[in-house]
Amino acid sequence: MAYSKEAIDEVLAYLDEGHSARDAERRFGVSHESAARWRRKRDGKPIQPS
Repeated sequence: MAYSKEAIDEVLAYLDEGHSARDAERRFGVSHESAARWRRKRDGKPIQPS
């Protein structure tokens, strides 16, 4: 599912307030993986391979 820039920005603002990606999942109905990925992409922090 594609999310609007406004929806993504709202989730990112929520995360910036100190809430977790799991909290965003419960509040906005987006997967916690998506919320975390949007934050990593915005902050320029790619996933570190194990």
